[in-house]
Amino acid sequence: MNSSCPRGFRQDFPNSPRSFHRRRDRIFAFTPFPSKPDLARRRKFQRSGLHRKMRLLLTGNPGVGKTTLIRAVLERLEGVMCAGFYTEEIRRSGQRTGFRIVTLDGQKGALASLGAKKPTVGKYSIHVEDFEKLVLRYFDPVKTPADLYVIDEIGKMELLSSQFKTKLSELLAHPTNLLATITKKGNGFVKQIKRRRDVKIIEVTREDHDDLPEKLVRNIKIQLGFRN
Repeated sequence: MNSSCPRGFRQDFPNSPRSFHRRRDRIFAFTPFPSKPDLARRRKFQRSGLHRKMRLLLTGNPGVGKTTLIRAVLERLEGVMCAGFYTEEIRRSGQRTGFRIVTLDGQKGALASLGAKKPTVGKYSIHVEDFEKLVLRYFDPVKTPADLYVIDEIGKMELLSSQFKTKLSELLAHPTNLLATITKKGNGFVKQIKRRRDVKIIEVTREDHDDLPEKLVRNIKIQLGFRN
């Protein structure tokens, strides 16, 4: 997750639609279902052998804008069925007091809060069971089919859940498409994911992240068989 709270699409991406700023807390609650012709065309494309699994991993320094980038991309993926979550800060009186999970269908739950109750990451107590109850169901391709699965983030807090790691591994074992953020530093499971031959790692920097939303959207739509 980003160490700084997303500040709104219009601030970080000045050429973006105004609607993102107005609807930032509920923009992913409803995703238009594709029309029958679009579904038929995409299924034909996927059966043709031209379709390949797409796994995009966004990484970068804390605070560079990975979560904001994820949200900007999702805003532009009309008609694409997405499932997953992103992470945002909880702030009180201008101070960060924790992190919450927001699912793409509008559910919210605490991921971390200030405290010493284990497990901890830094000064935060991690609510592993609450996290698992909220997000794991979204990563079952049978129960929750989607064109694109979204994870923000594959990081220290989330990886305290062994069930999350198992679900992610199972998801990648299926012919699924994934857009995720991943911590820049990390060993063990993080390295294992980054070393997979079927993933593409994209470094996000402050210099190029204004141009990345449109580039990523074009790439995703092509890979998924959507018309631009």
